[in-house]
Amino acid sequence: MQDNYDKAKEAYVCWVQCGKPRCGLEYDAMYKTRAAFKLALRYCQRHDAQLRLDAHAKNLLSRCDYQTFWQGIKKDGCCKSQKYANRVDNAVGDTDICAMWKEPFKSLYNSVPDNGVKETVLGMI
Repeated sequence: MQDNYDKAKEAYVCWVQCGKPRCGLEYDAMYKTRAAFKLALRYCQRHDAQLRLDAHAKNLLSRCDYQTFWQGIKKDGCCKSQKYANRVDNAVGDTDICAMWKEPFKSLYNSVPDNGVKETVLGMI
């Protein structure tokens, strides 16, 4: 992208020095290099997330520095991420998610006799 920018800037300066003609070699060079730069810019804007992920992966493979890698991931992704999931299957929100998991865990934890331990634990709370 930087190469396209440099070429477009150089062609623009040359076009301005020639008096900003509306046709000719300078105009065509300025027009084409500017179009190439805008195309590259739009590509980068559309594929921003993938380009960032590729850069992080390349950085990790080249340096093997896990701390810097995770700091970069945190810096890039923290503004859009949520701390907790708010949807699991068809359950939405804390209450529905808890209710969804209540029965499987209730049957799991109550499958073995507790010999009075439940009352002891509840008495400690």
